[in-house]
Amino acid sequence: MYKRVFFILIVLFITGVVISGCSSPQSEQKQDSSSTQTLNYNFAGQSTSAVGKSSEKLNADQSIEYIDGIYEGESNLTPESFYGKAKVTIKDGQIVDAVFEIYDNARQRVLDDSYGKEVYADSPTYQEQTKNDLAGIIKYQSGLISEQDVNKVDAISGATWSYTIFKEALTNTLKKAEKQ
Repeated sequence: MYKRVFFILIVLFITGVVISGCSSPQSEQKQDSSSTQTLNYNFAGQSTSAVGKSSEKLNADQSIEYIDGIYEGESNLTPESFYGKAKVTIKDGQIVDAVFEIYDNARQRVLDDSYGKEVYADSPTYQEQTKNDLAGIIKYQSGLISEQDVNKVDAISGATWSYTIFKEALTNTLKKAEKQ
């Protein structure tokens, strides 16, 4: 019974993500500017503080200055009990490294290559979706380093669920690196 309810919730969530991920860029911009804050579940405790010198170099595409250091942050918990964790390294005011993972809070494990096969053994569809999201995670990390702006990293078809979590976790993380 629990598995069926969980499965139905996941299907509804993925359907919602797909529908919202396929919206036009104009509606996405409106949503970003008028989004509301939800409760933030911080499972890892406080993030690391900035280490290093303040950089006077401006981000190439923004007027935001970043303080050199290593920063960690998280996304909010999704209705299905997943959340994203991010770790970003800033050097000379630029993003030089980004690590992002999605965690299944209910199962206390990270989304990895074996996740889809083990958790969704009876569902080739969800196994494929997990592969797509994992491929997206890899591209999103490298995209952030090359674009230097989380808002300029493009979502990948078939991996919009992970993109939504990525964008929130990295936005929260980069806010900690902004020079006040």
